[in-house]
Amino acid sequence: MARQVATKETERNRQEASQTQDLQQRIAQKAYELYEQSGRVEGRDLDNWLEAERAVRQQFSSRT
Repeated sequence: MARQVATKETERNRQEASQTQDLQQRIAQKAYELYEQSGRVEGRDLDNWLEAERAVRQQFSSRT
C-alpha cells in the first residue's frame, strides 16, 4: 500500500513538473514575441517576461 501511495505521489510530481515546464516555455515564447513586436528593443527583457507571464497565466485561468 505504501508503495502505491509513493508511486502516485511520484507520478503527480512528474505531472506538476511537466505543467510547470510547459508554462515556462509558453511564457518564454510569448516574451520573445513581445520582444520582436516591440522592434527588438534591448533592456526590456524583464518587462516583456512579466507581461508575457500575465498574459499566459490569464489564458490558462480562463480555460478552467
